[in-house]
Amino acid sequence: MAITSKPPLTLPDVPLLAGRTKTTDPAEDNQVFSLLYDYEMVQLKPGDFGCGLEFAATSRATLYSDQYGGSLHCLGVMLGDQIGLCIPVSNSNDAVWWGQSIKKTQVPLGRSGKAVHVTFHPGHHNLVAVIDRKFCIERWQRPGVAAPPDIDEIFNRSGQQFLSVDTAKLNRWRVRLADLLSRNLPGPMTLQGAAFENEILTAFRSLLESAEECVVKDSVARKLVETALDHVELAGPRGAAVADLCAELNVSRRTLEVAFRNVIGMSPLKYLNQRRLCRAFTALKQASSEEMSVADIAQVYGFHELGRFAGRYKALFSELPRETLRQRPTRGQRMLA
Repeated sequence: MAITSKPPLTLPDVPLLAGRTKTTDPAEDNQVFSLLYDYEMVQLKPGDFGCGLEFAATSRATLYSDQYGGSLHCLGVMLGDQIGLCIPVSNSNDAVWWGQSIKKTQVPLGRSGKAVHVTFHPGHHNLVAVIDRKFCIERWQRPGVAAPPDIDEIFNRSGQQFLSVDTAKLNRWRVRLADLLSRNLPGPMTLQGAAFENEILTAFRSLLESAEECVVKDSVARKLVETALDHVELAGPRGAAVADLCAELNVSRRTLEVAFRNVIGMSPLKYLNQRRLCRAFTALKQASSEEMSVADIAQVYGFHELGRFAGRYKALFSELPRETLRQRPTRGQRMLA
């Protein structure tokens, strides 16, 4: 499939920083929190204060996981012009936000200029995403299939401090965001900064929308899938991530999933993975083991974990990647033939 009418799909070069920090007492300044909030922490009970943090961030989007070893109260205001949401991971029932206990389906919301105060106890663990408000609005103003959520209306709604999110949707995003963070902690990063921003942007859109599009007209679904595949083709050997396609097409992840299932019969994530496996299979068939290794070809097509790549490859093609590579005769074997 050759497409020449559009420029290559490339993501801008956006710096991405990731790491881990640990605060051991309430007087110690947390470097990540200091960039996001004007805040203070008060220790409520004797014992371990420890607050461990894992984070990944650009200048416009931040994702962090915090875990608390003691009882403490946090009071602060978000800096800049940002919006944030917190997905509880564990021991959320006795956390108190703005003086209220939260339910399992509730997600606390925050916005610059509005005070946030919360009480945590030992074992509390949260995933927190923060994004620049103007960046969100600018990206969501592009033409799309459905109207994006109105950020200002959501946050200005009387008494709106929590989102009520369907349990299944909340669990999906809890897993996706935890995986996104783990992939970008110290070590070889697997995402560009712009791709990371698209992931956070897609998460916010899905969680802020009260009802994601569940029915997509056939003609709209076909157009969405065709346009998405154009972008995938232009993105190079590694293809494009689902979040990049959602950001480019200005649709929610759910809408894109429904369109792919209607047209192709599987989710966009599964289709994109199968496509990369097929491209890797072709490359292995054509390569010589003297010139390329399985690891070389896996890296070209965006597979960073060789064990997982080999497992998926064998499940699809009933042979290991190294077996495919060995099927082509080496130069010496061709000369002897």
